[in-house]
Amino acid sequence: MTKIDDIMAATGFSRTTVSKALNDKEDISEKTKKIIRKAARDLNYIPNINARNLRIKHSRVIALILSSPSKESEKTNTLYPLLMGVNKYLSSHGYELALYLIDSERQTMKSYVGFCRERNVAGAILVGIKTDDDYIRQLANSEIPYVLIDVDIRNTTHKSVVKLDDVRGAYDATAYLLEKNHRHIAFMNGNKNSTVSEERLRGYMQAMDDYGVFVPKSYITYADFSEDTARRTLKRLITKNPGVTAVFCASDLMALGAMQGARELSLTIPADLSLIGYDDIPIASYVKPSLTTISQDFHKKGYEAAKLITTQLDENEDKKIVIIPHRLIERESVKRLEER
Repeated sequence: MTKIDDIMAATGFSRTTVSKALNDKEDISEKTKKIIRKAARDLNYIPNINARNLRIKHSRVIALILSSPSKESEKTNTLYPLLMGVNKYLSSHGYELALYLIDSERQTMKSYVGFCRERNVAGAILVGIKTDDDYIRQLANSEIPYVLIDVDIRNTTHKSVVKLDDVRGAYDATAYLLEKNHRHIAFMNGNKNSTVSEERLRGYMQAMDDYGVFVPKSYITYADFSEDTARRTLKRLITKNPGVTAVFCASDLMALGAMQGARELSLTIPADLSLIGYDDIPIASYVKPSLTTISQDFHKKGYEAAKLITTQLDENEDKKIVIIPHRLIERESVKRLEER
């Protein structure tokens, strides 16, 4: 089995330099890191995780805790790039990833703290946590380091958060429709207990207010991030509000359902109704018409979350919030209205 001594012999660098390079420490130059990493690959060097755990006094296992994907969420294919982002960073820094899917039944039996302590994990990354989750409060009061993905950062007591600026993303989506001369813009949201839903609603309302546009209560609906629920919700929304010219959906999956609902009402998109989504899932560019949407980098979310949790463990870094940038992707589902 290849040891660090073999890499030292092959490169001529000291044990300290080789160790620091393999752990991506900042006081080692990129040129030196490349030489040492290449030697490690050529020699088929595999880190001894157990020995390293004993040396640095803590486990090298990070838990990724998330609710079991629903049938609807499986269609979006957003979990995979996030998972790959987490794994890419952890695997390159000597950490192992343990994935825990928590369904509603098991969650009532065991808390996040219980999961982490039983498995002796060093820290946890949590995805898809609702604002009313009691277990996250328990985790906040424990000694276990953790990072949250997509939570409300206003007055948060949580140490580390990685998220999109969902208020700004929703604002940009709504403002885009307003700039296309739409004024009767409805908003189809996810669910009321979701942080991202709360923030996307705030962004929508802020944009409408900034442009001086009144929002009737009936313009705001909830479809639980479900494609089929969105289909039915769109039909009720337009039947009740026939003057609506555009709908901003808080997820692409709901936008796809809304497209189907519009077709069932014999409406053509975007000639009769404009639609904009959120997430930029792969199918968004392939449907007809292709979907205008807000794009977010799920891989980068996972990568930055892994970076934050290891920084907490290795350097005891204080609370930090990382905002992942978004982009508005213009496609075919939005029409500019003639000025009135």
